[in-house]
Amino acid sequence: MGVTSVLLWKDSNGQGMMKFHERITTTLLGSAKDKWAIQVKLYRDIKSTGTGKFMYTTEFYNTNKIYCLIDDVIVEAEREMENILEKLKNLWLLRQTIVYDVC
Repeated sequence: MGVTSVLLWKDSNGQGMMKFHERITTTLLGSAKDKWAIQVKLYRDIKSTGTGKFMYTTEFYNTNKIYCLIDDVIVEAEREMENILEKLKNLWLLRQTIVYDVC
C-alpha cells in the first residue's frame, strides 16, 4: 500500500529534501522504483490588507493529483485544479516555482 505526503521545507537549496530522501530509503527501508519529481508553487494573496496569505500547490509528476495548502488546510484535487488557479489570477499571484527531480 502506498503513502501520499505533502512536504513543506524551508531551506532554499534543497538539502532538507535530500535528507528526507535519504531517510525514506535507509531508515524506513524505502526503495526507488522509478525516477520521480515534485513541483511546488507558491502563490501570494493579491489583497493589500497586510494579511500575507500564501497558497502552496504540490504536484508529483508520477500521479494525477495536485495538493493545495492554505492556512493549514490541505485539499487533494485532480490536475484540472491548475486550470482553476490560472483563472483566479485576480485573487492569487504566482510568486515562485520549485521543481525537484530525484533520479
